[in-house]
Amino acid sequence: MVSKEAELQLSSARAAGVLSEISNGERLQLRREVAVKLWIEETLDAKLPNNFVKALLDGVLLCRLMQAINPSLVPEMH
Repeated sequence: MVSKEAELQLSSARAAGVLSEISNGERLQLRREVAVKLWIEETLDAKLPNNFVKALLDGVLLCRLMQAINPSLVPEMH
């Protein structure tokens, strides 16, 4: 299930004409990315950049997320 905020972002993309140019599979992928981004933001109580995938690559965001889910998973962050 996609949240209301995700639907608003997708509606904005539709209004901009972005979604009319991509396939159904790409739309599904976009919905999933928006849902994951919103879940991470809610879990960390932080706003992520639009291209949050880059933020995931260095591992800091993933460590923060793991620590939020289960603090014993990441005993110390540098």
